[in-house]
Amino acid sequence: MRIRSPRAVTQPRRSRATVMLSLAATVLIGLLDHLTGPEFGFSVFYLLPILACAWRVGIRTAILLAATASVCWFASDFALRDQSHVWISSWNGFSRFVIFGAMAVLVFYLRRSQKRLVILNRQLESSAKHEAGLARTDSLTGLPNGRSFLEVLTREANRNLRSGQSICVAYIDVDNFKGINDQHGHAVGDDVLKRLAESFQHVVRGGDVAARLGGDEFAILFWNVQQNEVEEMAKRLKHQAALIAKDYPGMGLGISVGLAYFQKPPLDPQDLLTKADAAMYQGKETGKDRVVMWIDDPQGFVASASHLYDHTPH
Repeated sequence: MRIRSPRAVTQPRRSRATVMLSLAATVLIGLLDHLTGPEFGFSVFYLLPILACAWRVGIRTAILLAATASVCWFASDFALRDQSHVWISSWNGFSRFVIFGAMAVLVFYLRRSQKRLVILNRQLESSAKHEAGLARTDSLTGLPNGRSFLEVLTREANRNLRSGQSICVAYIDVDNFKGINDQHGHAVGDDVLKRLAESFQHVVRGGDVAARLGGDEFAILFWNVQQNEVEEMAKRLKHQAALIAKDYPGMGLGISVGLAYFQKPPLDPQDLLTKADAAMYQGKETGKDRVVMWIDDPQGFVASASHLYDHTPH
């Protein structure tokens, strides 16, 4: 059984009420037109219920009401004239029907245009919101893109600067990803990136933000986190990447991770990403598949932290 929405039920009721009120008003205006005599003109008042029907009900009902109003006007005028001048009353009644009908058509199309404009505006607003979402989302992985990540990074860094909480950014580059594309094709390469993105989301905490910066580069924002927690999550990131790499033996697939850890965020949030990027490149230069951390102390870089996970020597 089909269940109609409350709006679908109430709309016909409103239309019927408008028609009944408009018809009653037309007859009442015709009666007043007859009682007041030819000295008073009521033509303009007939338009009110006609236009109300054209706006709220529809053009057919409005035309029928225009015909009713013209008949009422004709009856009132004919009763006040000599019967030999019936053709005058008939012509004037027809003229008023044309005028009433034309006004009804004008108002009906004005209403329809207004409805279309409302629908179009809603579609444009929806499209604008959708495009705004796409402008901040990576189409391949569904992660926030670089632009969105920088906005979040700036906001969270400023917030943590006021609260004094620690913050960390991980810059991740996929090792030997070009070989995957060259040997297996870009479709497989895209699948690898999607799997990595999904695995990163499973590793990070609920409030952390993982993003794809572009190509085979990702970033993760950790806020209010301890250094040992970041190291543990980096270990899990490498483990997830290693599981995916097993499906592509001999390709050397892995990830190099650069971490920038600050007990107190820097004044320029961009420093977080810059330091994390530099740490990642240091890991690349020392053999790839490494985790290197930069901490905000006089020593700066910490030696490759990968020994914490796979016992790779310094």
